[in-house]
Amino acid sequence: MGYQASFLTSYRPNIDYYLTPEESNALAALGQTNRLDEPAGTYAKEILQRLLIDLSWNSRSLEGNTNSLLDTQHLIWQGKLSDHRSVAEAQMILNHKDAIEFIVQTTQEIDFNYYTLTPQPLVVYERLA
Repeated sequence: MGYQASFLTSYRPNIDYYLTPEESNALAALGQTNRLDEPAGTYAKEILQRLLIDLSWNSRSLEGNTNSLLDTQHLIWQGKLSDHRSVAEAQMILNHKDAIEFIVQTTQEIDFNYYTLTPQPLVVYERLA
């Protein structure tokens, strides 16, 4: 479909609607959650593995990391680095992964203290064959 400038420029916020009431209600229903009484971090713990890969890869990509999404997945799931990737880039991803895991696993008791502010030692991982 081609671009229609008039479609966008004629829109009046809070007056006009792009979606029908039925479409809006259907989308709202999809976004409903029954998790209001669960502790913080419950949902994040359920989706942690996918979150670790996607968030680590996207965040590191913004900083110039050249690992692909698949490289990131192998590194996080198997602890193996592809032959053509640098250890520094791998460590960047693994540090991000550790930070996400720490936040999700300690949601209830996280605090500013020596443990949360002290860098952890560098860990070198084996390369993929």
